[in-house]
Amino acid sequence: MKRIRTITQISALVFALTFAACSESTSPDNSGRVTMQAQLSDNLVAGAMLDDKGVSTLGKEVDSITVSRVRILITEVKLHDKDGDDNDSNTVDDKNVKTGPIVIDATADSVKVFLTEPIPVGSYDKVKFEFHRFSGGEEAQYANDPVFGDFVQDDRWSVIVEGMSYEGGQASPFTYRSDVTANLSLKFPDQITVADNETVTLLVEIDPIAVFKSGNTVLNPADTSNESKIDNAIKDAIKALKK
Repeated sequence: MKRIRTITQISALVFALTFAACSESTSPDNSGRVTMQAQLSDNLVAGAMLDDKGVSTLGKEVDSITVSRVRILITEVKLHDKDGDDNDSNTVDDKNVKTGPIVIDATADSVKVFLTEPIPVGSYDKVKFEFHRFSGGEEAQYANDPVFGDFVQDDRWSVIVEGMSYEGGQASPFTYRSDVTANLSLKFPDQITVADNETVTLLVEIDPIAVFKSGNTVLNPADTSNESKIDNAIKDAIKALKK
């Protein structure tokens, strides 16, 4: 069962992925490297913002929020070869980037590198993320870990969002924890190319705007009846965009 410490209000998580190539002399032959970074595109979600989308602000449960940090527990990262069959169920064309736990850690005031790994040369049209909470048998292993410890606090989690909510001038800190799981296949609008001895940089941009909005209402995560709507929105609102 989920536990929500205080009132919250966030919005859509949108992954914006971009790339840049630069010279790299330490990679082995026929291999490049991929570096992945994360950031929040903005940190403020206010009721007035919904007006710009043609949505009434009547019925909102809080006036505004600021999101300071979003963390997502990733258990696997792959890039998909563009020359493959484009069938996500066929893993032959998937190149492993990272197997094992890693955290996408996005904050409001900085860009953070969360992964740097070798990858075979080639052209890729998708990035695949699997996020999943730890198993019960892994709780003790990660309980005191500075990176993973929060994901086994009180229960096992895959997504943690922190910030402040504001209602009637009253500010309240919040932490929203979710145990949602997903296998995400995010297609690039344009392919990326990894050349020999070069590094490709991908930016995962999380935009706190509309995951917690339903119609003309901004969902209050402190209300447990909203949990399924919020978790489904987290999974469905992740996009791959070229910057």
